[in-house]
Amino acid sequence: MLLANKYSMKCKECGNLFSRDYSLDKHIEKDHCDGPLCLWCGTCNAYAPETGCEACEEKAREAEEKKQKQEARLREIEAKKRIIQQRIKEAKKSALSAVIKKKCRSDGGIYAADYTDEEHHDREMCDGPLDFYCEICSSFQAGPICGACEQHALDARKRAEERERLRKERERLERLERERQEKRQRAFQRAVMIPTYAVLVLPLLCMALMTQLFIFGEFVMPYTIQVLIILIFSAIVAAVSIPVIGVFFDDTVGN
Repeated sequence: MLLANKYSMKCKECGNLFSRDYSLDKHIEKDHCDGPLCLWCGTCNAYAPETGCEACEEKAREAEEKKQKQEARLREIEAKKRIIQQRIKEAKKSALSAVIKKKCRSDGGIYAADYTDEEHHDREMCDGPLDFYCEICSSFQAGPICGACEQHALDARKRAEERERLRKERERLERLERERQEKRQRAFQRAVMIPTYAVLVLPLLCMALMTQLFIFGEFVMPYTIQVLIILIFSAIVAAVSIPVIGVFFDDTVGN
């Protein structure tokens, strides 16, 4: 199999060049020439045997081997890149900080996290090893996650969680305090309901009994004076009991 791609067919009789698939029958019929068609090397500008030009075939073999080696190296680089990318992907699942880049220990260049040593050698012509480097901490790391940055991120998350816990605890205590205040207020309202009604109703009863003086000039109903005294005393007691009850609730339920 001929590897070089600069071969053609040349007639030794007329000297014309034709494509490699040009046949002698076609040459005779179309060009009216029965000269033999032989393989012609366009690189060496000379006739070549049927097996091809030895020099061109050697170069073609070298180029093919070089191409195969390059393809094999590219496959090796892609395999290593996939391994690094998988490693980075697994590290990012449990990490809080960002993935760091790589740095060459020889030329000091900064490259992507999935950049391989082979790519660095082929593109930058440098044999220096590439290691993960944190630009924030200015230190080399064993993996794609910086230990110091990860610890800072973990501490920050713990502080945020602690602040959130304290906030929720504060809201819970405030809610309990509001509920206690509402409960105390409802209890106070129930406790002072009767004294309040007494303070409002008893004076009205006293005024109703006092109307006897305006109408008849004296108390007509028996025991009116005694009833007035009892009503006035009860109203005074009811009025005094309201602040006393308030103080009682402040001292007991409030504490």
